[in-house]
Amino acid sequence: MAKRAYVKVHRTSYGSIVAVCDEELLGREIVDGDLKLVVSRDFYGGALVSVDELPRYVREATMANILGNNSVKALTKVYPSIMEAAIRLGGVLHVQVFNSKEW
Repeated sequence: MAKRAYVKVHRTSYGSIVAVCDEELLGREIVDGDLKLVVSRDFYGGALVSVDELPRYVREATMANILGNNSVKALTKVYPSIMEAAIRLGGVLHVQVFNSKEW
């Protein structure tokens, strides 16, 4: 079965924020030491898409918040250096991408 992720686009007066999380992470809590990240439906719960579609969303975003091993790894096809910016939270990859084309 193809790997999928939730994508939600938040529009602001400054541009757009794209929130992405691997399908199996939605609704979970990720704990890493004292840090707890809630993968909420309000922020991440948008369209369910193939991870192969993620570059299209990230290219159009002012900022992208990407959570999940499958999603981050899928983006390395378009953004080879993305792993240099990624961190692990409770074993889950997380990265933020900022697009300066609008600044």
